[in-house]
Amino acid sequence: MLHTIQQAIQLAGVSRRTLYNHSDAGLISYSVGPDGRRRYETAELERMYGSLAPVAHTNAQPNAQVFTQPSAVNNHHLTAMIEAAVERATAPLVAELAELKAVLMRIEHKPDTAQAPDSPVVTVPAEAPVRPVALSSPKSMADVLAGWD
Repeated sequence: MLHTIQQAIQLAGVSRRTLYNHSDAGLISYSVGPDGRRRYETAELERMYGSLAPVAHTNAQPNAQVFTQPSAVNNHHLTAMIEAAVERATAPLVAELAELKAVLMRIEHKPDTAQAPDSPVVTVPAEAPVRPVALSSPKSMADVLAGWD
């Protein structure tokens, strides 16, 4: 038997958001009715959430299902599946982020120029200025050799 979203959440004892999340994750299957809305099969709801809650009907059903809490095993299994999926999805991103951080640190590494107030100031002597050398065309080999002194 097919159930609307409202009927399915009453039967399963879960929230609308939970039912949508499980459907979108592929944990429970559904079909789309002629009005474009999701419909859930009774057997699929029982498979995912265990025994279903009784729902009030205008004509009482003699073989109505007895309400029990959703199976803790199903919930634990579902939680483990979701955690594993999140781990698989995020592991490459975490590795790439760590690599990018390392590259960024190498690119932007600047020594700490701020000194503590009580540390001595170290001065580096300035280098002697470089004298420009006049370049001229040599007239002979003797001029070239004289410039090597």
